[in-house]
Amino acid sequence: MAKKIDMVVDIGNTYTKLAFFRDKELEALWTDKEIKEADFRCLIEAHNPVACIISSVRGDQASIPARRFASRPDKVTKAELPNDLKFLADYKFPILFAGAHLPIPLIIRYKTPETLGGDRLAAAIAAMDRLPGQHIMVINLGTCLTTDFINNNNEYLGGTISPGLHMRLKAMHEFTGQLPLVTKIPREIEIVGTTTEESMLSGTVNGMIAEIEGLIKMRQKEISFFNVIISGGDAKFFAKKIKSRIFAIENIVLHGLNLMLKHNAKHL
Repeated sequence: MAKKIDMVVDIGNTYTKLAFFRDKELEALWTDKEIKEADFRCLIEAHNPVACIISSVRGDQASIPARRFASRPDKVTKAELPNDLKFLADYKFPILFAGAHLPIPLIIRYKTPETLGGDRLAAAIAAMDRLPGQHIMVINLGTCLTTDFINNNNEYLGGTISPGLHMRLKAMHEFTGQLPLVTKIPREIEIVGTTTEESMLSGTVNGMIAEIEGLIKMRQKEISFFNVIISGGDAKFFAKKIKSRIFAIENIVLHGLNLMLKHNAKHL
């Protein structure tokens, strides 16, 4: 008997991703900066999912899981769906919002779990599933640079959030009067920049490398060995530049959201 298909929607700061999973296998992935109803409908009809989970970091959409924090992980109502996703109510499959209000296979030690993004939580769940019973640091390089720490007791401890590559470059342009907007990132970047753009790139890229390696070294003072997983849109660019031993897992947030949905199948 063929395994059923699950649907995952990850609305990030820059991109929206729509993914379909058969068990733990990613079968199809659609990515765009905007939600396009026609594309969504075509893919839904092609894959016929039985359940859906949504994670969003944008505006009011991101606050819905927090409002649900003290309640049961009820299925999402049409009124709660973001305006550009209300068409999902036309389908019969149940929908959940990702967040710490859901039962998950992690013990959360974060002091404000209601503010914990579903994307960070999903990345931690996927990491734990890949490396069960181990200390793990997850680095996600997207709009923001985030790190998340999970210990060998399957406890989510927290992590760090700082600006990502393009956010740093954009901020320098927007908050100064003379610095240009740098959008093209060359593969090789020297320590000493010989132009303004090269200097901005050197400070940004090499600064992020130093930040990541510094966080790894600081954590090693507390725990002698832990695994490091890197993911996100800029992961391939940085993975070759970081000296520490790391595992690269593509689309870790999508995999984690799929696992979160499966863990809650009994509630649907």
